[in-house]
Amino acid sequence: MHLRPTLRSNRRRPRAAGILVAVLLGLCAGVVAGPHDAGAAPVVLQRNVDLLSQFGYAPEYPLNIPAFDAAGRPFVRERNEDQHLTSGVLTLGDSGWELSGFLDAVRAAVPDFVAVVNGGGYETDRVVPAAGGKLYTPLTVEVANGRRRHLLLRSADGGATWTATQVMRRSSPAPPADLDAGDIVVEHFTGHNAITGPPTTLVWRRTAARTSRWAQRCLLYVTRPYEGRSGLVVPRPIIVSRRALPTCQAAGGSSPSVTVGRRSFIVYTELARKGDRRGSPVFIATYDAKKRRITARRRIGFARPTDDFHDTPGICIDSRGYLHVVIGSHGGRFRYIRSRRPRSIVAGWTRPRTMLESGYRKADTDADGRGRQTYVSLVCGADDTLHVVFRQWRAGLDRYFGGAGYGALSHQWRRPGRGWSQPRIVVVPPSYGYVNYYQKLAIDRRGRLFLSLSCWLGSESLESRAVQSRARYRRRMVLVCDDGRSWRFATAEDYGPVTTDYTD
Repeated sequence: MHLRPTLRSNRRRPRAAGILVAVLLGLCAGVVAGPHDAGAAPVVLQRNVDLLSQFGYAPEYPLNIPAFDAAGRPFVRERNEDQHLTSGVLTLGDSGWELSGFLDAVRAAVPDFVAVVNGGGYETDRVVPAAGGKLYTPLTVEVANGRRRHLLLRSADGGATWTATQVMRRSSPAPPADLDAGDIVVEHFTGHNAITGPPTTLVWRRTAARTSRWAQRCLLYVTRPYEGRSGLVVPRPIIVSRRALPTCQAAGGSSPSVTVGRRSFIVYTELARKGDRRGSPVFIATYDAKKRRITARRRIGFARPTDDFHDTPGICIDSRGYLHVVIGSHGGRFRYIRSRRPRSIVAGWTRPRTMLESGYRKADTDADGRGRQTYVSLVCGADDTLHVVFRQWRAGLDRYFGGAGYGALSHQWRRPGRGWSQPRIVVVPPSYGYVNYYQKLAIDRRGRLFLSLSCWLGSESLESRAVQSRARYRRRMVLVCDDGRSWRFATAEDYGPVTTDYTD
C-alpha cells in the first residue's frame, strides 16, 4: 500500500483500528509501537506491511521536506511517489493544506516546455522562504528537443502566485540515466545562514563523456539572483570549476553553500588528476555577488572513492561564523573539517578527520568493524551542535537480520569542541541488502529537525527503470527530532501555528 497525504483538510480522522494493529505488531516484534513513541527506538520496518498497519501512520500533512518562514508557516513542495512529478507548493490555509500551482508560470517562461524532470525529490525539491513573504524553489524541465532548462521559481505573495525565470541562457543535455540525480541546487536554511533574498544557485552542466562509472566532467556555475524593480533578476552565471563532478541530490540533499552578506561559500568536488591516488579533491570557493566573481579558492581535502558523484559534500555555518564541511563518501567514511577563523576560507582549516570507524564487521575488520557512510544530510543546531543523517552499512554487530549486512538510516551529532557521537539508528529497513532512503534533512528556526525519507529496497528494483521512477518513494514518512537525539513521526501539530515568538 502506498500512502498519500490528504490535502483538503487538516481535520483528525479516527485511527483506533490502525493504532491497535500497530501496538500489537510492536509488542510482538519488540519495536516502536506507534507514532507517539518513535523516538524511543529505531523505526523498524516490516516486510510487506504498510506504515498504516504497522504504526497507524497515515498523516494528512504532505510527505516531503518542509521549510518554515520567520513566522513558523510551513511550505512544502508537492510530490507523490513519482520521482519526476511536482506541480506546486503546499502550505496551511484556513481549510487545511492548500496547493498553489506553478506550472502555468513554467509554461509562460518556457514555451516549449514538455515535462518536469526529477521534480519529485530526485534533485533539489526545497522551498526557500525569504524576507517579505517571498518564496523560491528550483526546477528542471524538459523541452521539445529533449534537452533541459533550469528555472528558479519565485512567489512574492507567500505562495499565492508564481513566476519562473531561466537560470542558464542555454539548455543542457540530458545526463546518463544512472548519473541523473540533479543538476541545479539552491542554498537553503541550515541553522544560521540567514536567507533574506533569492538563494545562491548552482548549476552543473555536462561537458564530456563519462570518465568512470559514477563520474562525468561538468562545468559548475554559480549565480546570486536578486530582486529588481520588476521582479526577479538572475545575473549571468559564472564558472566556478571546469572539472567538477556531478552533484548527487537524490539523497542527502545538503546545502552546497552558505551566504554571509555579499559572499557565498561554495563546496564542490572535482575529478581527480591522473595518477593522484589521494582521491577526488574537494574545494571551497568564495563568490562575491557584488563583483560577480570567485575571489578565493582552497582545496580542503579529498573524497573517496575517487571520481564518484555520491561523494557530494555539505556545508553549514555556526552562530560564531565558523564554516563546517562534511566530505561525502560512497560506502566509505565521511570526513569533517572546520575553518580556523569565522567567515574565512583563507585563514586555514582543521585537518580532515574521519567521522565513523565502526559498524560494519567482517572477517577482515577488527571487533568494531569499519565505518561505511553514504549521502550527507547536514545542518547546525541553535546550540551549534552539528547533525548528520546518512545511510550506514552495518553488519555483524546488530540483532537485526542475524548479523547480515544491511543499510540503516543513522544519525550522528557533534557538540562544539567535542568529537562525533557514535551513530544512532533512526530506521531499520524491512530486509537486508541494498536500500536507499532518499532522505532530506531540515531544521526550523526553533531548532527542530525534520527528516523526510522513503525506504526503497534493492529487491524491489528489478522492475524496468520507467516503472521504478513511478514508484521511487515507498514507505514515505516525515520524522521530527525535538531534543537533538531521538526521533518520532511528525504530527499535524508540528506544522501548526506557534504560540511563542522565536523570530529573533
